[in-house]
Amino acid sequence: MQCEFNTQPTSSEGDAFVAKLKCLARAQPSSASEPRQQASFVKGWRKTVGIAPHATAGASGRVEVWLAPLRGVADHSDYREILSANELLALDQISSPLLRDRKLAGRVVLRTALSHAVGWRIGPREWRIQPDANGRPRIAKSMPQLNFSISYAEPVVVVAVSEKLAVGIDVETVEDTSTEDLINTFCCPCEQNVLHTGAASQNSRDFVRLWTLKEAYTKLVGLGHGIDFDSIGFNLDSLHLLHGAAAQDRNIHFETMWVTSGRTLHHLAIAIDLSALASADLQVMTMADADGGATAIHVPNVNILGRPNPQGTV
Repeated sequence: MQCEFNTQPTSSEGDAFVAKLKCLARAQPSSASEPRQQASFVKGWRKTVGIAPHATAGASGRVEVWLAPLRGVADHSDYREILSANELLALDQISSPLLRDRKLAGRVVLRTALSHAVGWRIGPREWRIQPDANGRPRIAKSMPQLNFSISYAEPVVVVAVSEKLAVGIDVETVEDTSTEDLINTFCCPCEQNVLHTGAASQNSRDFVRLWTLKEAYTKLVGLGHGIDFDSIGFNLDSLHLLHGAAAQDRNIHFETMWVTSGRTLHHLAIAIDLSALASADLQVMTMADADGGATAIHVPNVNILGRPNPQGTV
């Protein structure tokens, strides 16, 4: 069951921004006294993950995963108003409409997620986001240092945000595109042995699952494609990292889920560093459709796998 997410910031500017957000779901009011628009994001699937070995007893963190259809954000010019002058300048210099819309949607959802994570003490427009030495977006040092990760797969944009935990996220479209060359190039020998024994359709799906896990993992450790993907290995049955040198002594927890947008199937993976905290409350936020009811992005509560927990809970 889903419940409406009421985004009510405290400042007048925040109130104005929420009014903009509500333009995404123009639902008909159930009575004359109710507003003609409803909040555009709703709470979806939720899960507690952990417990991490050697973590501080009782300590817990929160991770939110925000999902939105790219077009649902990019088609509304009002959202440009919450972006910085530098972001707008960079967007206007992108010649590809698809890439421009992708970047716009990512920044809008990111700014919304950041403000929600701090209880709207900072409005979405107020965040100062700057590129680091590698060109990756980072929050200015003078502001609260939240962890976040962004990914795109047409037509979906996803953002993970956490105040206390390092995160990495990736989403990919499921297509029958895996080949023997791709498998041999990007998978370690133990993964190759599994993929080469299955049916072609199953291999394609499992290859996408492995790819999203590797992307999420390398984003979390901050090295991206600086790590050869064939040096990272996963067990898909338990979502266990078999080997990955950059992990060092970290306790990294992985979650996966299938995501649908229209008739398109995507696979999403998120990596959460649970080295310091006992557990994390994982919450999925999805954008409401034009009728304000079912969401435009759907996360089926199936095939959601996690690393086995020695205490028997997840």
